[in-house]
Amino acid sequence: MTDDVTLDGVALRVTGVSEMSKTATNRKEPVDNGVPIVRALPRFESFYETEFEAVVGLAYSLSGSRLGSEGLAQEAFLAA
Repeated sequence: MTDDVTLDGVALRVTGVSEMSKTATNRKEPVDNGVPIVRALPRFESFYETEFEAVVGLAYSLSGSRLGSEGLAQEAFLAA
């Protein structure tokens, strides 16, 4: 289960539902308590800035071309 939602302008992703709860005997037993697991999503601009060089490096190692690797990285970010 993954759903993207926006709350007060912040992008959030619900990645699942917590299913474990500790009992009085300190053992874990599956419990459907319905508590969503939510993570804040980074803005695309910050994601792009932090990951662009790594993506270009990977594309370069695959293609052997610096110019081609930048184009491949751009295509990958467009697809994201």
